[in-house]
Amino acid sequence: MAIIIAAHAGTGKSYAAKTNSSLFIDLTYFKYRYDIPDDYIHNENKDSESLKANFGFPDNKDYPENYLEAIKAAAKENKILFIVPEPRILSWLELEDIPYAVAYPIRSAKEEYRRRFLARGNEENFMDIFIGRWDRFIDEFERNTYARHIILESCQYLTDVIDESFLSKNIDEIGIKSTLKIFTQDDAEKLMDELTEHIAIPSGYDEIGESAFAWLNDIKTVTVPEGVKYIADGAFEGSLYITVLEKVTLPDSLKVIDMNAFSRNEALSDISFGKGLREIRTFAFAGCKGLKSITLPDNLKTIETGAFFGCKGLENGGVSFRGKTYKLEIKDDYCDMSEEFYAAVNERNNDL
Repeated sequence: MAIIIAAHAGTGKSYAAKTNSSLFIDLTYFKYRYDIPDDYIHNENKDSESLKANFGFPDNKDYPENYLEAIKAAAKENKILFIVPEPRILSWLELEDIPYAVAYPIRSAKEEYRRRFLARGNEENFMDIFIGRWDRFIDEFERNTYARHIILESCQYLTDVIDESFLSKNIDEIGIKSTLKIFTQDDAEKLMDELTEHIAIPSGYDEIGESAFAWLNDIKTVTVPEGVKYIADGAFEGSLYITVLEKVTLPDSLKVIDMNAFSRNEALSDISFGKGLREIRTFAFAGCKGLKSITLPDNLKTIETGAFFGCKGLENGGVSFRGKTYKLEIKDDYCDMSEEFYAAVNERNNDL
């Protein structure tokens, strides 16, 4: 059976397979992901990288099932099989209890990978995704607690750290295991047995997990401890019918607030952000009508449209960022921060 490795773009999957096809298989996904016309002439040497990023082709209706079947077939060979690290694909492997490793660069290698992509001819749309969303990709890799982790240092490629000896190893002998500690729904329910209205999450956690406190409607205040770097999708999402959460205190260690993390908490009126926050994703605070004014940390790099959708209480106080206050836009049923606001925050992250 193959050793399956889900590897990030630019790590050298294609090179490994071309130079040592007896050991490596690069199961490129573009021919499964897109419906490529029969008359398309593909020059392997010239077009291989640009084709991977050509999103002009229509979607293949059989994806991802066709790619999953291809993984099953290729995995029968005694080789090292490189696959795309798409969440849907990885979730399927986990549901099937199929072991795999993930391979990705250290976060500080962003500029090095930009140069790699440019050198191999990747187009602007490819750069928009893999450089523009660099931190998000690395976050997703680091948060994978199922797979083994192979982390590439600066100037390293897959062939620098993977060789034939991998085929004689158990998957648990490859790379390292994630040490991420996630605060889950079970942890929240246990904590709620002791504390109800005023919650201080214990220290020692790296992440507040998906929907951890969702629907726990007795909470009035929450303090997230130092050390937490990520608040997942819907972690504190309010109930459509009952919500009493009023105050949230966030640590300087926090980097990302994911989508719907605090949405629909209509009573929420007081939130303090830590200095280290770099990203707020769409609908993170949607429907939090009790917010009257907000001051965002100067180091924030990305805020997705809709982060404050429906926050009508911000109409007068607005949102302050780097010394300037931005107003809410209300048009009929539409209520969100202005395009000027989103542009002001996100321009600091537009380094393409």
